[in-house]
Amino acid sequence: MRFVLLFCLITFIVSSTIPGNQERVVDDDVVDETDVLNESDSGTAIDSEGDFDGTRSDPTIDQIDELGEDLDKSASDSVLGENEAPVVEASRFDIINLALPKKIFSNYNELLKTNYNKVSFAQGTVLGVVGDFIAQSIEKLAKSNDSDVKPKKLLGWIDFRRMFDVGFLCMLIDGLITPRWYTNLEKISEEKTFKIVALKTVLSSLIFGPIANGLFLAGIPILRYGKNAFNGGYDWLNWRKQLLIASIRDVQIWTVFSPGIFLFIPLHWRPLATNVLGVVLITFLSFLSLKSPSTQ
Repeated sequence: MRFVLLFCLITFIVSSTIPGNQERVVDDDVVDETDVLNESDSGTAIDSEGDFDGTRSDPTIDQIDELGEDLDKSASDSVLGENEAPVVEASRFDIINLALPKKIFSNYNELLKTNYNKVSFAQGTVLGVVGDFIAQSIEKLAKSNDSDVKPKKLLGWIDFRRMFDVGFLCMLIDGLITPRWYTNLEKISEEKTFKIVALKTVLSSLIFGPIANGLFLAGIPILRYGKNAFNGGYDWLNWRKQLLIASIRDVQIWTVFSPGIFLFIPLHWRPLATNVLGVVLITFLSFLSLKSPSTQ
């Protein structure tokens, strides 16, 4: 009897010290995948309709793989969350800076499409004034050593009368004639084949160029001297010489650039492209004349 009681006592003591019977303490931050699988393995199975079927179902391989992927993803997110730098959202000012040029271009493009002649009229006038301002600035730079041309006040060296005359003529030529010239050329054909582009380039260089140059070169003395320009106030022989030189120079320059304009630039942008390129060329030729006065 004593042996029986002693055996029961030993059995009780041993069974109470087995780790499997003690309460497990699981760290909140660390979860072992095998523990989760063991817990899910010991659960009671539920059938497709949500009822207990009273039997235990072992997890399938797909379920184990899915559970492992979820655990790996959660662990990866935890590590990235601790190490990655905070994401700084773009400020409203940065977004405006990025969107503003695109918005301006889009709005101006739409404006050109809907008001082709009016916008071309305005931009031709503005760029004409800008071009003459640059030309006068270069001329002032060439004469900067002469005491007679030193301005007595700010911008005193600018000939505003000449700037007005140039702006008025550019308004007529670049603002009125040029857009309609491009529109009429497009009526020949909208194709961009070599033959069509070459034909438009030749017509622009041999017909439009001399007409535009003749009107501009004749308009300057007429606006400046009025009726006296026809009564000996202006040397029209010199006008013919200037017209010949300008026409030859236009053929040399625009024969190179016109094919690119007809090929790559939409119709409603062509007057602006021509005006901007004209200002650039005038600036270049003005600087060239500083180094070589004989080219004036």
